Amino acid sequence: MYTIKKHDETVGGIPKYVIYKGDKPLMLPCKMTKRQIVQFSTEIEAQKYIANVVALISTGKEYLEIY
Repeated sequence: MYTIKKHDETVGGIPKYVIYKGDKPLMLPCKMTKRQIVQFSTEIEAQKYIANVVALISTGKEYLEIY
């Protein structure tokens, strides 16, 4: 369902890991900010985010995905 892809682009020499659902990157679910891709500096942080999303969905708590 979700995949983590390492992007070659870096910020301060640190690669970024982006979460994808299918072929589209997830965007931050906030209408108050400019559309921004969900990205992390380590793959472990991205995996924790996915685990939190899955937990929210399975408990029926609100979660909004934007592509």
